[in-house]
Amino acid sequence: MELVSDRIYGLITKRSEVPTVSLGSGPNTYDQLPIFHDMLGLYPRSIPKMAKTHGEAGKVISEE
Repeated sequence: MELVSDRIYGLITKRSEVPTVSLGSGPNTYDQLPIFHDMLGLYPRSIPKMAKTHGEAGKVISEE
């Protein structure tokens, strides 16, 4: 699930019989799924507020 409130996601994870995976929904989940486009900065104009960028690949690629 993506961008579900932390409280709601915690309830879903607690009651679910299967692992839950989060895309920016906080820590109350089985695991997080980072999106490599966001992590590498491929689209610097549209980085979601919950994403952590670890590079500027889009800038480097456009300079080449």
